[in-house]
Amino acid sequence: MHAPSDRQASKTSAAPGPVHVLGPFAVTALAAGLWWLSDRLDGIGPLDRATFGWFVVIPVWFAAPIAAGLLWRSLDRHATAIAAAALAALEGVAAAGGFWASVAFPACEAAPVRSPLEWILPSVLVGLVVGGGLAVGGVACATLMRAGRRRSAIIAAAWIQAAVVALILVLLAVLLFTGGCQRPGTP
Repeated sequence: MHAPSDRQASKTSAAPGPVHVLGPFAVTALAAGLWWLSDRLDGIGPLDRATFGWFVVIPVWFAAPIAAGLLWRSLDRHATAIAAAALAALEGVAAAGGFWASVAFPACEAAPVRSPLEWILPSVLVGLVVGGGLAVGGVACATLMRAGRRRSAIIAAAWIQAAVVALILVLLAVLLFTGGCQRPGTP
């Protein structure tokens, strides 16, 4: 293994700061806020809910691992791992909590299919995929940026985030297949 040059060693720092975690998290929070806004759009036309989601919300969310890569490129590998773990935990808890809050208490005429306690494990799984995917994309982006491959870094981060979106869509389809409520008259 080659030792880093003096120039490269001076560009890396040993410990991540709050900005290394909160910066990428702020990008995902912005995406979540935009999604919340898009969920309230009633119009049909060029800027309806789906169009806004796919052309505004998803690109902002795809920017999160790129933001992480930009911030983490100045960190050494150990500090990058710490920042990635902290971001994965923060993002995972936020995603799990948001998913749980949206499915645990459905407004049902009959009884819900699952109790709030039964939604905890699926919510944790959603959080692991969202938080872990963001961390993996950020680490890949930072690693490629350190190697001077900016275009490859952005492409890798975007592909990883696209895979996370696909995995989340499959996961949500499986988790929500049964629906949230029992049919009226079902014991």
